[in-house]
Amino acid sequence: MPKSGLRVEITGAVQGVGFRPFVVNLAATARILGMVWNHRDGVAIDAFGNRDDVDGFVTQVRQNPPRGARIDAFSVRKLQPAELGRYQNSPKTAGFIIGPSVASSKEISPAVGISIPFDSATCDECLAEVANSHDRRLAYPFINCTSCGPRYTIVTAIPYDRQATTMAHFEMCDECKTEYHDPASRRFHAQPNSCQSCGPRLRWTPGDSAKPPIIAAAQVIADGGVAAIKGLGGYHLACVADDERAAARLRALKRREQKPFAVMVADLRAAKNLAAISPVEEAQLSGPRCPIVLLRRIPKTRLAPSVGKNSRMVGLMLPYTALHHLLLQAVGRPLVLTSANVASEPIVTDDNDARRVFGHLVDGILWHDRPIASVVEDSVIRVMDDRPMVFRRGRGYTPEPISLPAPVKRPVVGLGAHKSGGFCIAVGKRAWMGPYLGDLDSLAAQERYVQNLESMFKLLGVRPELAVTDLHPSYFTTGFAASQFAQVIPVQHHYAHMLAVIAEQNLSGDILGVVFDGAGYGLDGELWGGEVILHHGGDFRMERLAASRPLPLPGGERAITQVWRLALAALLEAGLDPDSADVVRRQGPKAIGNVSALIWAGTHAPLCAGMGRWFDAAAALILGIERADFQGHAAMALEQVASHCETGIYDFGTPKHTLDLYPTIRCVVSDLGRGTSPEFVAARFHNTVVEATVAVIAGLIGQTGVLDVVLAGGCFQNAILLTRLRRRLEILGARVFVPSLAPVGDGGIALGQAFYGGCKTH
Repeated sequence: MPKSGLRVEITGAVQGVGFRPFVVNLAATARILGMVWNHRDGVAIDAFGNRDDVDGFVTQVRQNPPRGARIDAFSVRKLQPAELGRYQNSPKTAGFIIGPSVASSKEISPAVGISIPFDSATCDECLAEVANSHDRRLAYPFINCTSCGPRYTIVTAIPYDRQATTMAHFEMCDECKTEYHDPASRRFHAQPNSCQSCGPRLRWTPGDSAKPPIIAAAQVIADGGVAAIKGLGGYHLACVADDERAAARLRALKRREQKPFAVMVADLRAAKNLAAISPVEEAQLSGPRCPIVLLRRIPKTRLAPSVGKNSRMVGLMLPYTALHHLLLQAVGRPLVLTSANVASEPIVTDDNDARRVFGHLVDGILWHDRPIASVVEDSVIRVMDDRPMVFRRGRGYTPEPISLPAPVKRPVVGLGAHKSGGFCIAVGKRAWMGPYLGDLDSLAAQERYVQNLESMFKLLGVRPELAVTDLHPSYFTTGFAASQFAQVIPVQHHYAHMLAVIAEQNLSGDILGVVFDGAGYGLDGELWGGEVILHHGGDFRMERLAASRPLPLPGGERAITQVWRLALAALLEAGLDPDSADVVRRQGPKAIGNVSALIWAGTHAPLCAGMGRWFDAAAALILGIERADFQGHAAMALEQVASHCETGIYDFGTPKHTLDLYPTIRCVVSDLGRGTSPEFVAARFHNTVVEATVAVIAGLIGQTGVLDVVLAGGCFQNAILLTRLRRRLEILGARVFVPSLAPVGDGGIALGQAFYGGCKTH
């Protein structure tokens, strides 16, 4: 006779991870009666039995949840005897069952604890079945179980049940239904459960082939062709990574001149043939999130030159679906796998669009009939100082919420920046970041942004009246906010960068922030980007205490791509002859004269304090780079060439409230003129930026007494800058914080915006 009854409420990542089957099986061994069910906010459990059994059961649920689950909140309350009788006497609830999902929980406010699962890489058990010639799922590309498979990319509504996914119209066969209802099965309540008989079908276009679709696609790719492949959250373009003609063709097709391609390899052994991999990097590569990991490339590998375009880094990922495993096995070589888009357009997700856009450009399309509910690109991470940092937040991370240090006063949406577009919706103590959506330059990209935002509003069941935007008046998100939301609040670009780290790292009180990026609209209308900011935690007020000395941008936006212009500006402002640098001299007298005139006149040459522009200028001077073909191109090249052994620094004056790098530029030019190796000059430039920043922070710590320091902004994707600055600041006694889940660049700004709008008193 049960003597104790408890209601357990759990929020976090508890849907789509096999939580209900786990609870059912645990209840059976613990002799517990009751029920578990999903609702909008998470999972609820009614548990009845002897007091010790119930207490032990609840402890096991809390302490040993299933793989992939994350518990954010766990509450327990006693149940009344009348509720206990319902489970004792009704034949429908005898034992322990999975109950029907409900729209919401009475105990939890809407959206505060809502659980939207992320897509998880195919587990080892499923892969073993795919390879087993006696298994009914032999070579099945859409295999999944309660521990792995598609989640966010197929969800159309919450709670997470099959009828609320794009699998709804695939009727399970009898064998799949048996698994789905069997508590002993790995597919007990696995919502995307299917097999060859009843699941999605894979197809190869053009035309019908006597060969299986994967074999047909693999043959075309292995022969040097380019194919479009439908993945979880969008289409990819693929070719073999060791064929220069194929890689060069793909680069031309994408209109992508220099930016390196990501490479998918079959397993860790294949990855270690291409890159040096630390234990932390290995764990990231092979974990359930399965992101692209930026790694130090091993010299003289068989990768085609057009894959990396002289980059000393390579982005590797392992297969995260059975389809990818089977394709790589059939091809037998690493694959370039890059988002299926052209130039600045968004990634293709629709089957008809894939045929329309790429049908005449590629040699075939490998696709299937399971619709994509939410677009999500591959995530990109880099391990720096043995700690993973997210550079691009997409598959495997979205839409997992981030816990905030304080609850927002009302629902709010941060609309992000213009580059690396994204958004963030905050309710209570949770913040849901949307997926990476790329730059918002084109109409198609802007439409995709709005579609994704509306989709997330629907999933969360909330539509905030308050939106927070960047200060920049010309951003798409600024105009969009004014037309769509009752209240709009702007927040300064770099303060939002800083607040994103504060929010993610659960910090409070007064905090110093070093925010280094390319450029952002400042409070004075000037271009900022090399700030030291004091965050006043009591009233969410920012104070700009120091900044880098600005650099002219002759030609405005043109100087950001034609970085030789920045080199010329740095030379002239430092009092040096333009002919003292090869990269400038190569432009010829006419171009030098025209650009110099812009600088001297101060017309169409806005001043920019962005540290990223200083790195661009230095890269142009040291490496002779004339043009940056993608965001961060020149700065990345400078980091990759810098010697890790060199400890020398250049002159940076005696900074108090200004980071003055013009003395540094004079030293750079002098060193190069003496024939010093670019590797050593690049290292000394990095070291100088670090030491100049440390000198400023040391003074401000003494002035303010604040020891908590956050590092934010796109420049901190540079491992040398971040690692050395963090270590030097820690020697001062500072507690240094960097983001790990929110992107350190513009992709993380929306989190800071939402946190500001939700906590600031207006």
